[in-house]
Amino acid sequence: MRRPMIAGATPSARAAAVRLPRAAIETKDSSWVRRSIAGLSGAPAGHGRTRAARLQGSGIFDTLPFRNYIVPKNVRSNPFRHPCPPMSDLSSVASPGRPRDAVLDATILKCAMALLGEGGIGAVTMEAVAQRAGAGKASLYRRWRSKDELLADALARHSPLDIEVDTGALRDDLIDAYAHYYGIGDPLMRAAMHEMLGNVRQHLAWTAKVTPERLTARRAKVRSLVERAVARGEIAPPQDMDMLLDLVPSLILYRYNTHGETVTRASIARFVDMLVMPMARRAAQADAP
Repeated sequence: MRRPMIAGATPSARAAAVRLPRAAIETKDSSWVRRSIAGLSGAPAGHGRTRAARLQGSGIFDTLPFRNYIVPKNVRSNPFRHPCPPMSDLSSVASPGRPRDAVLDATILKCAMALLGEGGIGAVTMEAVAQRAGAGKASLYRRWRSKDELLADALARHSPLDIEVDTGALRDDLIDAYAHYYGIGDPLMRAAMHEMLGNVRQHLAWTAKVTPERLTARRAKVRSLVERAVARGEIAPPQDMDMLLDLVPSLILYRYNTHGETVTRASIARFVDMLVMPMARRAAQADAP
């Protein structure tokens, strides 16, 4: 890149001006350069060129305080007006930023779950969530890039996949696990699950696209509960594990859509007692000598 020439200046003055603020060079204003050099050296303005030639050889320009500063183009009379820090200093200063507000995060996720329970996935938009939470859309987009990410976090918060269930008995383990997955004890999650049961195809398609792990994690957890019961000798290995795992979710889905029966802890316990446990015990009796 060619260095801009400064009209009317000697080679020594031009070399000295290269170390002056960028505005001095970009304006190609030789009188401004001479006045700046003369003002710093204490010499009259008219002696700028002569003084600049002498100062250039002394190395004083290497220590001038404005050597690494950038002065705005509109500054013409004072090179020290509105100085900007050197870039090396700026790079070492960390931007304070805006810390995440945990209370606002929880409020936003709660509002997303409320909208999901009221109108399904279609009702959950960034604008609707922001309005419900009393926050700006920018606050949401700083945290989540899309409503899919927001909704996935909301589900993970209200219905985590990694839960610890160990009552010592398969029946109670299954009831506790299914009660958690269907939102028993969490009104927001329960309403959302009921809405999902009523629009199961839409929600299965969304889950498969955004959070496919939710389709397999619950089933894997229930399977682990059955396998643990087998390991401790409570039941024999099921003859048809897949059918055993399908019993409770299938009956919940069927009875909700055909009879309008909501999911409760009592209904889950009834399905486990009347279907799952008899099937598990039947396998144990078949294996008995």
